[in-house]
Amino acid sequence: ETFGAGAAKDPLLWLKGSLDLPQGDNVSFALDLSSMSKGVAYVNGFHIGRYWLKNGKCDGTCAPPVKNGHCYMHWQNCGKPTQSLYHVPTGVLKPAGNLVVLFEEAAPASARD
Repeated sequence: ETFGAGAAKDPLLWLKGSLDLPQGDNVSFALDLSSMSKGVAYVNGFHIGRYWLKNGKCDGTCAPPVKNGHCYMHWQNCGKPTQSLYHVPTGVLKPAGNLVVLFEEAAPASARD
């Protein structure tokens, strides 16, 4: 679910939800936090990590490293967050009733502006 407009006025926010695993083997899981801003994510009490969807900056025409004037790599996805998907280890998950908790520290820039 996306970050609600009502929550934009209160930047300190706890969110929780639950999910059941789909049937099948060899399935990878990730939290898509692209609609969030800055905070901490937990799944079943396991700390997935901190997130801060701050847009990355691109400077110049070439991404590092530049050696002897040779450009090895050009910038991509300028102005977008550097990461929005967060891996959830399968050992943390249960077949049903997985608890996802997010602590949102700041409202997204679009909601603040």
